[in-house]
Amino acid sequence: MSTLIKAADVRTISLGINVSRAAAALPSTAIGSLFTISGGRVLLVALHGQVVTLLSGTNSTTVGLTPLNTGTSAPAILSSAGVIPVAAGSPVVSKFDAGALIVTVNGSLVAAAGYLAIPGDVTITTASTVTGTVKWDLVYVPLDIGATVVAV
Repeated sequence: MSTLIKAADVRTISLGINVSRAAAALPSTAIGSLFTISGGRVLLVALHGQVVTLLSGTNSTTVGLTPLNTGTSAPAILSSAGVIPVAAGSPVVSKFDAGALIVTVNGSLVAAAGYLAIPGDVTITTASTVTGTVKWDLVYVPLDIGATVVAV
């Protein structure tokens, strides 16, 4: 049976544009950029991570948005959590509500929300060193012509 619309196109039409970031270590006691928003406003639909190699150590981790040209360098908190040892394959989800950064062990999560974001960086901040790597995906809808998101 032939398919007229490809699966990736269905996802883009129904949810938004997906941007993937290669697996990388979390920053150590610093702010690290995950994605950069440029060219205008976007609606952040979802931020999903998947642990690739074991995250070890206990840590306070915050996902935030640092807008450009606003006179502040402190990220607005999108979500936060204490990260405990998490096995490879575990999902990590931000609900963009300044609430908990959801981390599960060997489970699945569904989280959909919307967050209006202006140009700037989607960041992750850690309070201490955590070993391991996470692959991140961000889904967004451009609100202004020319608005884009790229992985850093």
